[in-house]
Amino acid sequence: MKVLIVDDEMVVRVGLKSIIDWENNQIDLIGEAANGVAALSIMEKNIPDVVITDIKMPEMDGLELIREIRRRNYPTKVVVLSSYNDFDLVKEAMLLGACDYLLKMRVTENVLLETLLQIREKIHIVPTESKEADCLAKSLSFLRQKFLRDLLSLGGEADALFLQLKDILQIQLDPAFICCILVKLAPFSPAKPSPPSEILSSSAVSITEEIIADRFTGHCFLVEKDELCILISPSAQGDFSPTSINQQTDTLLQMLETYLNIHPAAGIGSIINSSSNIPASYAQARTALFLGSIDSENIASIYTYMNFPYIEEIASFTNGKLIDIHIRSILSQTNVCGQLPETFRMLSTLAEDSASDVQFRDHSGVKEGTACFIFTLHVYACILKYFKGYGIDIHTVLPHSIRTLEQVSNLSTDSAAVQWLDGIIDDLSCYLDISRQGNCPLSVRIGKQYIEKNYFQNINVKALADYVHLSPAYFGVLFTQYTGMSIGAYLTKVRIRNAQTLLRENNLKIYEVAQMVGYTNSYYFNRIFKKTTGQTPLEYRNLK
Repeated sequence: MKVLIVDDEMVVRVGLKSIIDWENNQIDLIGEAANGVAALSIMEKNIPDVVITDIKMPEMDGLELIREIRRRNYPTKVVVLSSYNDFDLVKEAMLLGACDYLLKMRVTENVLLETLLQIREKIHIVPTESKEADCLAKSLSFLRQKFLRDLLSLGGEADALFLQLKDILQIQLDPAFICCILVKLAPFSPAKPSPPSEILSSSAVSITEEIIADRFTGHCFLVEKDELCILISPSAQGDFSPTSINQQTDTLLQMLETYLNIHPAAGIGSIINSSSNIPASYAQARTALFLGSIDSENIASIYTYMNFPYIEEIASFTNGKLIDIHIRSILSQTNVCGQLPETFRMLSTLAEDSASDVQFRDHSGVKEGTACFIFTLHVYACILKYFKGYGIDIHTVLPHSIRTLEQVSNLSTDSAAVQWLDGIIDDLSCYLDISRQGNCPLSVRIGKQYIEKNYFQNINVKALADYVHLSPAYFGVLFTQYTGMSIGAYLTKVRIRNAQTLLRENNLKIYEVAQMVGYTNSYYFNRIFKKTTGQTPLEYRNLK
């Protein structure tokens, strides 16, 4: 079953697109339109089985759209969207032939899905011709995305291929004005190491296409499971300045965060004047994303970092992912044993070696005199995002070696970079020594911090073990070994301690205190409180 969404509010269109899993429910969302005129333009090429339309829209409203659908004898079912004060218009829509209506403020996943499934039961199977047209459209989309993905690395021969395939693949890009944006959907977190699901990635692509089309022309496609590449050109009447691109990217990230509950980040490359320069803009976007992660910026443009040392070499560096994997592996070992492995202490030696190793430089794509600095920069970036992923203040981990990008730019000689890396290693060693007070591994310390911050939530051993990236059985044994109590006992201790504070300092009802510290059953809370303190909550309050 094919569905078309029509609403002049972009937020409503994005919300409806994101609220249900269209593919798994075998519903094909063929597009969206901002008014009736745009909807009819889509329907001329691909007639939907269902149109979900707003009533009040510019150019052509929902009522006129229904009339036109009926005049053209389209076999399309219409569901109208309405507000509480639109019932007169809803009645008119139903008289014109709408089969159902949805209140905008009451649309949920279940309501929308149930409405569509009921309609599907009443309509015929999609004709074979339509299925073939759908297959053709999907094949075209696949070939277009594959070609655009290839353009990211083609270089010199891209111009001729682009001109040859632009019309065939329906590529909406002006080779004289192209900009690349790279969006990271789920910045690395040790607590959530898995990449986004296919459903999430698909939803992200759909939302991105909607937001970008509001201001530019272009295309969006996945380059990794958790990375979107966006290639854009100016629309007929649009501003295509770096400022306008930044503004629309900011809108995009807000929408992705709102509807997909993720914390995305974006890097923006320069505006280029040839399709053969797409790899350069893509490399710049990746560099901006990388430097922005160090600078704690969720949107970073290459124009901001044009004066940063070795910016071109950073863009062409090819070993960043390998360094990232290596450092994460070492820090994960630290998580278990509670001390810095000897391999980490050897990093400064590796950095020095990289400065003189011709093979390393050639393989990494960097020049002599830059390898040591870039190597250290990648190590530093990896440490930052590792500890930030656990919610640990990086100033407590690297109190003496933390640097802003402006400060980093003054460390671009080999000797300065190695000295900085030595300081990072010293700070990290000191932090781990402090964390091992009482011989406590970092993983146990992180687990205790998590409980202290989230005791009022539903915490279990598996969730906590996942957070520190260890198996539940192993982490449970480790936690008990170094704290002298089980995870459950420690959670109870923290909850009761906070309950005592609430009882002393507030006049809340006992059941309210119970709920605030994570107990839904006040009787159970009373029993646990007395078992822990020797008094009931009421007795404890009366003694304050």
